[in-house]
Formats: sequence, structure tokens, C-alpha cells
Amino acid sequence: MNRSRTRDSAFTLIELLVVIAIIAILAAILFPVFAQARERARMVSCLSNMKQLGLSLRMYCQDYDETHVMPRFRDFDYVWKNAVIPYIKNKQIFACPSNPRSVLTPGSRTDPNSPNGQGEGWWFEPDRIMPIGYGMNTTDVTWVPANWVEDPGVSSWVSFRPLRDAFLSRPGDTIAIAENTWGAIDVHAKWPWLDQEGCNDNMHDGLFTHFGSWPRGNPPGPANFVYWDGHAKSSRYSSVSYPNNRPGEGHWMSDRDPTAGITRDFVYPWGWNVGRFTGPCPTL
Repeated sequence: MNRSRTRDSAFTLIELLVVIAIIAILAAILFPVFAQARERARMVSCLSNMKQLGLSLRMYCQDYDETHVMPRFRDFDYVWKNAVIPYIKNKQIFACPSNPRSVLTPGSRTDPNSPNGQGEGWWFEPDRIMPIGYGMNTTDVTWVPANWVEDPGVSSWVSFRPLRDAFLSRPGDTIAIAENTWGAIDVHAKWPWLDQEGCNDNMHDGLFTHFGSWPRGNPPGPANFVYWDGHAKSSRYSSVSYPNNRPGEGHWMSDRDPTAGITRDFVYPWGWNVGRFTGPCPTL
């Protein structure tokens, strides 16, 4: 009798396999949910970092008579990140938890693909650390370093007028900082469309989005943005470039150009047309 009861209460091999299969199915369903929840938390942490950057931009602007920080001051060595460090006191703010290029180890080169790859500005830091992760919008502000004005060949084709609050007609709708994955400290409105549908230029294929997709992915993932008024929010690149293709409502240019959503031109404040979108690809 005792042997019979013991035999009846044991699992058969088929029952054990069924239980294992059910556990595997539940794990396959839940693990992506957990991963998305973790990435959502990292994205919120990154958004908090960028909010701090937005405040640092505003403090810098107030300290310098409503003049905003330049993207690059001296060559590619002293940049806007170096200039706002005194306001944030914590270089970890430059490192997005989701971005694999945002390393906080001392670097010896600016190659973002190397394990110790650093962003521009690392050379001026005593610890040789400048995490990759955020770039300044150079649609309204020139990417050219300010010290290059001494070169007549450069000063003849570019303006070094710094961006001031008075020049921004839509500070709450104009992007100041976006996420990136390469060592350069600037981003541009036209980059999400490069290297697609026959375009050959993949030089600036460094824009970063969360949940593992590129800005032009299908569907494109969200990214965090800082605006010139200091606030930060999450959006998709498609919604900040030409939302619903409504003229003049993109978030990359400070001026509300009534033809921007139709001709898809991006023009610097001094009149230099840097790209016209005639379709999916820009012609420069």
C-alpha cells in the first residue's frame, strides 16, 4: 500500500516536460516585458540627466548676459560640455545609462568604437573623461570652433555670432541638445535621413534612440531632447522634425519658416543653406 501511494504521487516524465515548457513560455513572455521596463527606467534616468543639462544651459546663459554657450570654443578640444561642467559638478550627467558609448573610464583617444572612447573635450579634463551621449543642435549655431575666426579662409564663409536669447523666437520649441552615440558634440536636423534609400553619407549615423532602434528604424524609437528654455522631454525624431508635415513646426530651427515643411530647407541664421530635402534623401 505504501509503495503504491508513493508511485502515484510522483511526476511522470511527460508531466515534468509540460511544466518545464509552461515555465519556458512564461519566461519568454515576461523577459521582454522586464527588459522594456528596465529600458524605460534607464530612459527616465537619462531624461533626468538632460533636465540637469537644460538647467546648466540656462545658468550659463544668465551668467553671460543672455548669451548661450558655443558648441566648440577651441578646435575640437574645449567644447560646450567643458563650459557647463562648473554648473553640474558631476560628469556622470553626460553619461546616459542606455547608451553603450557612455563610458566613464579615462580615455586616450576620441574613437567612440574603442572601449575607452571619449567625446570631444576630454583632453581638457584632468581625469581625461568626457562621456559620449549628447550633442548640441547646430542647425541654428555653427559647428565651427570659435578660435577659427582668426583664419581668413574660414571667417569668410561662416559667422561666429553666438546664439542669444533674443535670437530665439521659439525657445520652448527649439532643440538645444539631442542624444548621440559618436564622439562629436553636435547633431544636426538632417542627420536622421542620411544613408537611407540610396543615400551614401553615413558619416553622421550616430543619433541614439531608446529600445534598440535607430531614428529611422521601423518603428523608430523615442529619444530625449533638451530645449533652449531649459526643459527636457522624450519624442520621436519624426515628431520633432516635420510633425505631420506642418510648415514651420519643426523643432530644429528657431525661426518659424512658413515653407520649412514644404521645401525642407535648413538655413543658418546668416543665410547659408546647408541642405534641401527633395525626398527621403537630402542633397547637399
